Amino acid sequence: MTQLPEETALLPEETALVPEETALVPEETALLPEETALLPEEFADLEPFAERWALETEAERYAERLTSSMDDMQDLYDTTMPRMEAALSYLDTLELEALPGEARALMRLLFSTVNISFPVEVWKQPNVPDSGAAYLDLHDDPVV
Repeated sequence: MTQLPEETALLPEETALVPEETALVPEETALLPEETALLPEEFADLEPFAERWALETEAERYAERLTSSMDDMQDLYDTTMPRMEAALSYLDTLELEALPGEARALMRLLFSTVNISFPVEVWKQPNVPDSGAAYLDLHDDPVV
């Protein structure tokens, strides 16, 4: 059983006014904050990838690519590529300057898919082959 938070605790004289079943809430029925979808409803199948891959900046997407396994990138690629045309068609119906949050997250998920496409399709590794410790830092992201 879960106790009510202290700030909502009742004074002794008030407890008689509240039925006992409302004073305690069984843990298995305790209310949890609603989970909020990050992507448009039409793309709920891509939701498992959104939190990890719908990253705001190119630098974040590149860092995620470098620290991800090939299996993780392959899963993202295999799931998002068949939905790419539908996602782009959906995004084309919206004004870029006024994208709602879910559409913006979808767009960023597609950016990540593009970011991992060469490692998956060609290189078979997260890093650029024969690049050693060299890297390119992008300082300007698309303005959206």
